[in-house]
Amino acid sequence: TAVLEALVLRGALGLSEHDIADQRGVGYAKSTVAALDAVESGAVDAGFFMRATPIEQVRAVAAAGESMPPKSTFFYPKVPTGLVFNPLE
Repeated sequence: TAVLEALVLRGALGLSEHDIADQRGVGYAKSTVAALDAVESGAVDAGFFMRATPIEQVRAVAAAGESMPPKSTFFYPKVPTGLVFNPLE
């Protein structure tokens, strides 16, 4: 995600951090099929597919007090609204 953001979105396409955060000039598809459909229909010019972020990496970033890039922590299925979690302490 960081490489895509730094080299492609910011570098090659000239998007700012605010453009990326506000999804100006970029979009997000929740599935491979939706992304492929958007490219094939001409709704978007390009699509990028990324592997899921390993949970160890998410934990390391959180422990360092950092934030993950937008949409890099998307997961499915979503936790039902109102579900109570056990503290991880």
